[in-house]
Amino acid sequence: MDLRIRKTKKQLRESLVTLAGEKQLNRIAVTELSRHAGINKATFYLHYSNIYDLVHEIEDEMIDEFVRKLGKVDSFFRNFPLFLDVMKETYYENRPFMFILYSNNMTLELQDRIISVLIEKIKEENPHIDFNEDLRPILMLCLRGVLDIRLYDEFRDYERLKKNLTQFIEFQAEYYRAVTRRSAEYMEIS
Repeated sequence: MDLRIRKTKKQLRESLVTLAGEKQLNRIAVTELSRHAGINKATFYLHYSNIYDLVHEIEDEMIDEFVRKLGKVDSFFRNFPLFLDVMKETYYENRPFMFILYSNNMTLELQDRIISVLIEKIKEENPHIDFNEDLRPILMLCLRGVLDIRLYDEFRDYERLKKNLTQFIEFQAEYYRAVTRRSAEYMEIS
C-alpha cells in the first residue's frame, strides 16, 4: 500500500478514536472526522463510503490479525490457554477501538463476525468433524463468552480465570468428542 494512503488511513483511525471518545459514532460527521484528521473530505470518500466502512475495515484487520496470531484456530479445543492469551493480547492491543465498539453497542456484531470466521476456520481445519446442531450451539456459547471484552477487565486474577475457562472448554470438547463418537457408532450400526 502506498505510504500516503497508509498515512491517511492512520490519521483517520486516530481521529476516529479521539472523536469517538467524546461522542457516539452516529454523531460524528465525515466532515468533522476529515477536518480532525487534517485531510480533505473528498479524500475520505476515496477510501470509504461512510464512517462505518472505516470501522468495518478496522474490524476486518483486527480479526485477520487475531486469526494470524492464533495459527490453527483449532487451538480453541486443543490449546485453550493459547487461544485465550491471543484473545486477551488482541483485545489490549486494540483497546481504544474496542471501547468505541462497546460504547456504541457494536460488540455483538463484532463477536458475530469473529465467530463466523472462527467456525469456518475450524470446519476447514477439521473436515472430519460433523458440524451438526449439537456442536454449533456449544461452540457459539463458548466463543461468545470468551469474546466478551468485559471478561478481561472485570476479573483481576487472569491466571485463575484462564484455568477455570480451560477446564470448562476441555469438558465441552470432551462432551463433543463423545457425541461425535456416538453419532459415528450409530451410523455404523444403521
